[in-house]
Amino acid sequence: MIEELIEYYKKNLSNYSLVFKYFKRKFCVFWIVFSIFIGSVIVFLLSFSFQTKIFLPSLYFMLTLLVINIYLIIVINQNAKNVLLKKYGIVSSNLLWSNNDFYKLKTKLLKSYLEGNDLYSEKKLNLIINLCNREYAKNKVSPFIPPGVFLALFLPIWIKLIDILFSRSTVIEEAINFAIIGFILIIIFAMSLEKIKNLYNDLKEEIFNSRRQRLTNIIIHLEELLIQYPNNKE
Repeated sequence: MIEELIEYYKKNLSNYSLVFKYFKRKFCVFWIVFSIFIGSVIVFLLSFSFQTKIFLPSLYFMLTLLVINIYLIIVINQNAKNVLLKKYGIVSSNLLWSNNDFYKLKTKLLKSYLEGNDLYSEKKLNLIINLCNREYAKNKVSPFIPPGVFLALFLPIWIKLIDILFSRSTVIEEAINFAIIGFILIIIFAMSLEKIKNLYNDLKEEIFNSRRQRLTNIIIHLEELLIQYPNNKE
């Protein structure tokens, strides 16, 4: 039953199946550009740490990709709003395309599925939620940003900082500035990954088959239906 519910969510309730599939090429282009951008950030951090000749070119390349990514996000966001309006009659006036009406649409579709399979009752909703929670606990995932990656980016900067501190021709202020800039870049890099993770969980579902994320979304909607059950009961 849980497998069937997950499969139904994947094909009918995910953001990708409801919205993103209508402009999948643009979405794939964004992921390709973003992947290259992440690589350029790593190259820039390493070139900054070791003061190599590619420091400035890597900086310009990274900034160019950043601008392209921002542009693609704006385009995707507008395309998603257009799909909501044309396909579902939902007007999104928020900065980001998703809104409460879209959330309600998902809940309504899930309710129809449960009713069609004779699963829509208070007892059965509780049972399904418990089963989903158990399945969720089995699907453990590693951190999105592994500690080893953060350490690998931090170590070259730390080594360079030590070198600067013991250099006779360099003052302490320069070393401090170097450390601050390096740490800020690492933080920006980590935050960028986390934001993209949050914004594109549904695309990740399609690419990496993320059962855990699907289960999270299913549980949220099931709990909403359970709360509303007395009012929704026909």
